[in-house]
Amino acid sequence: MEIKLRQVSKEDWDYILELRNNFFKDDFIEQKKILTKKEHYEYMKNQKSNTNFHQWISSDGKNNVGYIRLLKDDVSIIVDQKFQNKGIGTKMLELMEKEARKIGLKKIKALVRKNNFSSEKIFLKNNYNVTTLMFEKEIE
Repeated sequence: MEIKLRQVSKEDWDYILELRNNFFKDDFIEQKKILTKKEHYEYMKNQKSNTNFHQWISSDGKNNVGYIRLLKDDVSIIVDQKFQNKGIGTKMLELMEKEARKIGLKKIKALVRKNNFSSEKIFLKNNYNVTTLMFEKEIE
């Protein structure tokens, strides 16, 4: 299956929202709840002017199969559930790394939530190294 990346357009925002809301509970560090369309659209509008924000939709030529973004040097990747375990995430990372080189990045990091084994697997498989353990405690 040939995978390509293309720049995100406003027409992709609903697809990205759907992916984010399908995966947020167990996979995301920052997103703590289902996002409303209004919240998501506001975030996307704000990021349009952020020169450190880059995002792509991955496609197999017929279907959107995932979303990948860089915020500064931090990568986040979501492969649509229907297309997981087919090597798509690996290809998305490879293509994103080429784009990252074009914008001058020398290093990429990925913050992966504990127990997000699918993300851990994909980054380790693609020669990303574990460099930090982060501990956190909520105090009220």
